[in-house]
Amino acid sequence: MRTEKQYGYLVGVGYVPINRYPGIAFYIQSPHIDAITLTKAIDEFITDSLAMLVEISDNHWLHLINELAGQLQEKDNNLRIKSQRFGADICNKDLSFCDKEQLVSAILTLNFDQVKSFIKKH
Repeated sequence: MRTEKQYGYLVGVGYVPINRYPGIAFYIQSPHIDAITLTKAIDEFITDSLAMLVEISDNHWLHLINELAGQLQEKDNNLRIKSQRFGADICNKDLSFCDKEQLVSAILTLNFDQVKSFIKKH
């Protein structure tokens, strides 16, 4: 959307936990394209992503899952990031600070068919 369609200068997707639930955020910011066009572009991206799932092999899936788990297990780069993470954990009532480990464990137990089914459903 940013390079091919020249829609905006900020386009991305990222992991965003909300109220103790893992989530994903798609975002695009543009100074010259209206919100309806941008929303349609995000919807098309999600639909196209579903079609690309068919092309992913089981080995590639395992690689992706292990990469994601590795990113979640990375150590905090500095005290500011660590304190923000602890603060978010406290706000989310994770007083044992173990939600991230539980998330990694859950991710590693997912199989590809479960993920495809979830994405098609939602």
